[in-house]
Amino acid sequence: MNHKIPVLFLSAIVLMFASACNDGIKVWVEPSTERVMMNTPAGSDSQAFIYAARNEYESFQVVVRGGLKGLKDVNVAATDLTGPGDAFIPKENITMFREYYVKVNSPSFLGGVVGNLRLPGNYPDPLIPFFDPYDSGHPAVGAPFDITRLKNQPVWIDVYVPEETPAGSYTGKLEITAAGKNPVYIDLNLTVWDFSIPRERTIATSYGLLPGSVPQYHPQALTAEAKNNYEQELHRHRIDSFSTAGMLEYPFVFGSDGHLLPVDWSNYDAVMGPRLDGSFYNDGVPLYRFNAGFFYPGGTGWMETSLTDEQYKEAAKEFARHLKEKGWMDRVYMYVLDEPFINAKSYDVVANDIKLILEADPDWKGAFLVTNWWVKDLEDTIDIWCPEVTKYDDWFLGAIGVKFAGREQYAKMLADGRELWFYVCLATVPPYPGYDIDTMIGYEPRILMWGSWYEGATGFLYWSTMYWVKDDPWGKLKDPVTFPVSSRNGDGFLFYPGDHNGTLSPAGSPHGISINGPITSIRLKQTRDGLEDWEMFKMASSAAGVDAVKACVSRAYTQMGTAPVLGLYNPLSPPWTYDGKVLNEVRKEVAGMIINNHP
Repeated sequence: MNHKIPVLFLSAIVLMFASACNDGIKVWVEPSTERVMMNTPAGSDSQAFIYAARNEYESFQVVVRGGLKGLKDVNVAATDLTGPGDAFIPKENITMFREYYVKVNSPSFLGGVVGNLRLPGNYPDPLIPFFDPYDSGHPAVGAPFDITRLKNQPVWIDVYVPEETPAGSYTGKLEITAAGKNPVYIDLNLTVWDFSIPRERTIATSYGLLPGSVPQYHPQALTAEAKNNYEQELHRHRIDSFSTAGMLEYPFVFGSDGHLLPVDWSNYDAVMGPRLDGSFYNDGVPLYRFNAGFFYPGGTGWMETSLTDEQYKEAAKEFARHLKEKGWMDRVYMYVLDEPFINAKSYDVVANDIKLILEADPDWKGAFLVTNWWVKDLEDTIDIWCPEVTKYDDWFLGAIGVKFAGREQYAKMLADGRELWFYVCLATVPPYPGYDIDTMIGYEPRILMWGSWYEGATGFLYWSTMYWVKDDPWGKLKDPVTFPVSSRNGDGFLFYPGDHNGTLSPAGSPHGISINGPITSIRLKQTRDGLEDWEMFKMASSAAGVDAVKACVSRAYTQMGTAPVLGLYNPLSPPWTYDGKVLNEVRKEVAGMIINNHP
C-alpha cells in the first residue's frame, strides 16, 4: 500500500505545477514574417534573435496569451540594448504596437490556393502604438491592454539601428507585466551588421495618399497637422507618394492671344522644394522620384483636352525649363493615362500627347510612366513600363493563349535604357503575392519587393494607401473590401484612420483609440522591410555581382506567380517560398556578401 503514497504525492505536485502555469503569464516570441492568429498554438521561443544593418528597422513579435481567466493591464517595456565596449542602442529606438484583429467573413478571391489559403477569420493588421507618436507628450494609446481568456495578443516590436552604431552583438530584455501576476522576461539579442542601408533611397516608389479623406475621420481643426502626419509616416517607411501633385495650383494661364503668360512657380516651389531637398521630412531625406503633375498624356480632361497642341507644347516647354533651372529634371516622372489597355484606342492618344511634349523639349525623354504591360504600340514612346504583376510574362494566362511580354522582352527594353516598375491592385489573385489582410503568409508585401528586384525593376507603384471602406475603415462590421470589384481584402489601404471625430463620426478608429495621424499596419511594415532588403540586394550586387545575389535570392523567389487554375499550379513547388525562415536565411547570406566584399 505504501507504493501508492509517492503516486498521490506526485499527482499533487503535477496539479500544483499546472495551476501555477495557468495562473502565470504565458508569453513567447514569433518572427515578423509569421501571422499570429487569436488561436495560434503557443510557441516555445523565449528569446528574440534579430539581425539588422545600420539605419535599418528590424521587427519581431511577442505574443501574450490570456490564459484561463484572461489578463488585465498587460504591458511590455524594453531596456537599452548593450553592445561591444560602451556601445548601446537606447530603448527609445524600440517601438511597440498592439496588433488589432480585423474580421473577415468573405475571403479574398477564390479562397487562395493550397499552401496559401484565404479563410474567414480575425486577422492581425492595424498596429496601435503604445504611445502617440504625433503628440509631443506621447500619451499612452495602445497599452496597457486586457486580453480575453484563451486568446492571443501579439505585440509588434520595431527596433531601429542608428547609423553610428558599431557592429556587433547587442542584448537587452523585455519585461511583460499584468495585474496580479509576476513579471515575465524575454531576452532580446540583436546582431548589427557592419554596413548601413543608405539614408537616401535608390528605389523609386509611387504610392497614393488621399489627404482629402482625412477630415472625414480626424477633427477638422487638426486636419492640416493630420495630413502632414500621414505623409511623414509614409516617408518614414521609405515610401514616396505620387499624390503630392494634388497639392499644386494650376500654373498655366494663357493670354487673349492664346499664348502662355509668364508662369508664377511660387506655389509649385513652395510645395515641391522642401520635399525635394528633404527639409520637409523629419528625417531630412528627400523624395527620390516625383510625379510631375498637371500633364496626363492620353487623358480625357485637364490640359489634354482644354489646350490646343501649340499651347500644350508651350506649357511643356516652360515646365521643363523650370525643372531644369531647379535641378529637378532628372528625378521627375510623368504618369500618363492610367491603364490605357482598358481601351486600346488610348494607345494612339497617349503616343500623340507624348510626341507633343517631346517636340516642346526632348529632355522630357525618360520621364513617361505607364501602368501597362509592354505593347508594341507604345514601344518607342514609354520610358517606364509598370505592368501589374499578373500581366508580366505569360505565367498567369498563357495556358489559355493570352500572352504578355516576358522576361526576354523586358531585358531588351532595360538594355535600351528604359525602366521596369511593378504594381498590384484589385483582382491580383493567389498564388501571386499581394496586400491581402486575410493571408497566413504575413510577408507577401515583402516578397513583392524581392521579386521586383529579381526581375530587374527599379520601382514599385501602389494606387492608394488610405482608400477606406467609408463608414467602417477598421472592418468592425464589414469585410475590408474597398471596391465591389476588388477580390482582395485590404486592397487600397495600408493605413487606418487614427481617430473617429471627423465628419463621418463615429466611423473611424475604435473607441479608446484617438491619435491625430495614421495607424500603421503589418502590411506597411512588411513593405518597408522589403524595400530595405531591396537596397541590400543592390549593395550586394555591387559587392559580389548580380548573378551571385540572384542565385541566393532564388532560394526564396523564382517568379511572381503561376496560374491558380487549369492544373498548372504546383503547391509542392510554389513560385515563391511559403516558409518565412527561408527569407531570413537568404537575408543573412546577402548581408554576408556585403560584409565579406566590403572595400
